[in-house]
Amino acid sequence: MNILTYHHFASADAAGTRQLGITTHPGRFAAQLDYLAATYNVIPLDRLISGELPARPLLITIDDAYRSVFEIAAPMLAQRRLPAVLFVNPRPVSEAFVPVDHVICLLGGPRAEGVVRDAIGEVAGRDAATAAAANPNALGPGLREAVKQRLIAKLGTTETALHRDLELFLTSDQIRQLPGLGVEVANHTTSHTLCRTLSAGERHDEIAGAKDAIEALTGRPVRAFAFPWGQSGDATPAVLDVVRASGHQATFLMHGLDNAKRPAPDIWYRSLVTSETPAGLQIALRLKPRLRRAWRGLPALPTAPTG
Repeated sequence: MNILTYHHFASADAAGTRQLGITTHPGRFAAQLDYLAATYNVIPLDRLISGELPARPLLITIDDAYRSVFEIAAPMLAQRRLPAVLFVNPRPVSEAFVPVDHVICLLGGPRAEGVVRDAIGEVAGRDAATAAAANPNALGPGLREAVKQRLIAKLGTTETALHRDLELFLTSDQIRQLPGLGVEVANHTTSHTLCRTLSAGERHDEIAGAKDAIEALTGRPVRAFAFPWGQSGDATPAVLDVVRASGHQATFLMHGLDNAKRPAPDIWYRSLVTSETPAGLQIALRLKPRLRRAWRGLPALPTAPTG
């Protein structure tokens, strides 16, 4: 069982995504879809949850709240009658919210490391700046937002203006139309956060609260949850308790594995792709998962503390 993950779709990266390495060219996406339709049985989320899988099953997923999903990817999927799942962050859809990664892109990406580290130090202290390795996402939501506001100020703008000018994010109306195009909308936390950084109250807001917000947007049940960045270290027992208790029936990590073995019946691995050729996509689906499993084994989930 293979599961692919896409993010953003564009002929050329804009300033707000240029440093992220997540953009798929529309022409290459079309070629990939034609290859997938000819080679695999592309399934909807229902089939994955039910366990009734055909031969050569494959699930297409997309992450984050990018407008290009509605404008580019969904019509191309619908034309080929291929289902997909969008794991969305409702906050950029419902309000003028911009994830910190896009702000860092505008500051120069890796070239902005010193600026970002200084902002973390101003908010959380030098020790936190060292521990976070110039990555605000390693901080809890409150500190991360404070760092982001300092970085936005360095750009000489406001978050409201930035959200408007980037033109990156889905609108509420576009979200509501996606299921009609064969794209089921699922949960990717409220604000795209590392779940390991969350307190008990924040876990509820970012996971259960996001599920409620997405259901309010779409009028449909949310059945699946995907961890931002997809790392096993975020799938702590406390986080998984909230995911499961709030009614999610399937949970997704990354790691680029083929799901021959999984840590739990409701946890699945995905593989990140962008603009690979069909031949490159074949390598990503058939060869790389086997090599990763041979080299690294099955990623271990965190265990609950004892004592």
